[in-house]
Amino acid sequence: MPKIQEDLIAREIVINDAESYVRYRITKRQTQDEIQISTGAIVITRGKYRPPNAPSDGEKPLYLHISAGTHLGEIGKKIEEQLGEAKSASNRDLMRFGIPG
Repeated sequence: MPKIQEDLIAREIVINDAESYVRYRITKRQTQDEIQISTGAIVITRGKYRPPNAPSDGEKPLYLHISAGTHLGEIGKKIEEQLGEAKSASNRDLMRFGIPG
């Protein structure tokens, strides 16, 4: 029987307002699996995408729910780095096709 981690902490990072290509990349199962393998954190996409200026429908906007042990702060930084890398990679892809990022 697996041991339940008693010092589990959770954090939420709102990604609703991130660029669409960043939201796409960070919500992919493969990306979330890579984060889990490299950090031990469990990342779950929750909430509902709400377009800019859309009225609230009572649901939380799109966000990542991150569960980890006491090293959650470090993991949050790594995920935010992943968000930045996703944006940089997408900008490089756009520039390669002559589209400004």
